[in-house]
Amino acid sequence: MTEYTLTRQSLDTITDVEMVFGTVKLLPPYEVVPEAFKRGNNYTRLMDVDSFPKLGHFGTHSR
Repeated sequence: MTEYTLTRQSLDTITDVEMVFGTVKLLPPYEVVPEAFKRGNNYTRLMDVDSFPKLGHFGTHSR
């Protein structure tokens, strides 16, 4: 398994534009993400509901 570390120097590379719009450059490699987060778990489902409360299945608006 690949080791993933995040340093202060890594955080300092984030630009103002990335702070506004987001970035994926500091995410860990996919192979080090725990399986439960790849498949989904109670935490990821909670975050989905909290982040997108008006969106239904596949990102379409619920009516």
